Amino acid sequence: MLLLWRPFQKRFYKFFIRFHQILAALFAITVFLHIPSTIFPRLYLYVTVGILLSTSILKGFLLILHNGILTLSPPKIGEIDWFQGNNSPIQVKILPKRPLSIKPGQYINITILSFGFRSCTQSHPFVVALWTGQNQSSLELIIQPRRGWTRRLKRAQNSNSIALFTGPHGVPVPVDDYEYIFMISSGYGIVANLPLLERLVMGTISREVRARRICLVWEVQDEGESDN
Repeated sequence: MLLLWRPFQKRFYKFFIRFHQILAALFAITVFLHIPSTIFPRLYLYVTVGILLSTSILKGFLLILHNGILTLSPPKIGEIDWFQGNNSPIQVKILPKRPLSIKPGQYINITILSFGFRSCTQSHPFVVALWTGQNQSSLELIIQPRRGWTRRLKRAQNSNSIALFTGPHGVPVPVDDYEYIFMISSGYGIVANLPLLERLVMGTISREVRARRICLVWEVQDEGESDN
């Protein structure tokens, strides 16, 4: 029951996700050992494992192709900017191998290889904070340091680290189709709404969106968040 408690999951997320993966593997092994050895009952398990392996191989192939690993020119961190304050976020610029088409509200999963073995096995999702309306040769992220390599990133002095990523992921929000738009953000969650606001502003200027009125409610616990 403790693992179902939301504050516990949030506090020990990495432990929770690894424990969840171990339980899933144990469940698959248990099912395999207890079903009859004939082909038909095990066919469902074989199909499930086959789909899992196929998607894993496809994701690995796209990761290698997308990040230019075969050409020895993987994407790197171009710049790291620090905002004032101990708990303030950092602005990170990722330089992909080739310009990337990003839709407002989409995110990428990032793995940084220069922070040790554990960071190589961790992938974190971040919304692309800057949207230009064109294929982007740089991806700007605003990251709030917490634990793991996100905190080490704030102390990093080398902005030339290798950063592998997958994406973009997520379904774009169709803000073009609405006349009245109401947005709610809390703290640094405003980052997720920034590209949508940029799309609305650019679309209004070019008369490509139907928006007549936009209302944004931003709740901050510290005045420093709004200053940053």
